[in-house]
Amino acid sequence: MWAPADERLPTCEYMGENLKIGEIYYPPKHCFSVECVGKKGWAEGIETKTCPPLPMTDLENFRYVERTHLKYPDCCPTLELVEDNVVSY
Repeated sequence: MWAPADERLPTCEYMGENLKIGEIYYPPKHCFSVECVGKKGWAEGIETKTCPPLPMTDLENFRYVERTHLKYPDCCPTLELVEDNVVSY
């Protein structure tokens, strides 16, 4: 979000959602968060937080697990070890 200095706003807008400074939005069915940041009552922009990349590995022994029904960061994908058709947690 960008606004000229003479048109500062106390909120941020993200995909039609109006956020107050410090407010965090978790887009449904997506695994990240959006926070409205600013100072002295004026919004300066949005900060997004996303999941870290998964380590590179041979997927033959691992299963990729998504939890898109949970909010960030609990929704971040993980790898689970699969041994003899049994998932190890």
